[in-house]
Amino acid sequence: MNQFEGITFFNCPVLIEFKGRYFILEPDTIPKLSVILAFEGKPLLEMRQNNPQENPLSEGKVSETGDITVSDKKTGKLLYKIKPGSETEIVFSKNDGGETLAKISSDNQLKVGKMKREILQFNGETAILGIRDDDSIISGSTRLPSSFFHLFYHRIDA
Repeated sequence: MNQFEGITFFNCPVLIEFKGRYFILEPDTIPKLSVILAFEGKPLLEMRQNNPQENPLSEGKVSETGDITVSDKKTGKLLYKIKPGSETEIVFSKNDGGETLAKISSDNQLKVGKMKREILQFNGETAILGIRDDDSIISGSTRLPSSFFHLFYHRIDA
């Protein structure tokens, strides 16, 4: 069990990283997505269970249908869009102005373009799938910022 800002993460799917933002999907009838990023050396909660949080970096809006749009607070540029559902969709804004669509299915599959990966569960150990601007999925080479370790790793005294 992992806790941060009043959220308890238990048996949540793997973290997904895109441009320094870590997306945590909690299983539910309508999956809940939380987003954490590093700001001034500390974790910053940008999204809390499908609810955008007030913060100095981004502005989030929720539509009447429950779709979530998050934009850069200074430039207004789209950062990502989330459509929660049995198949949650996340549209990531790429550096070239294009978009990358990621779909997370109820059977724990992450699909980006033609690539598909199984999403593992974490409980005290964290596996991360990184999504890159070229629509590739990188697993095992993405690391959490050290300021996040206390959120997902627990010391076990012998």
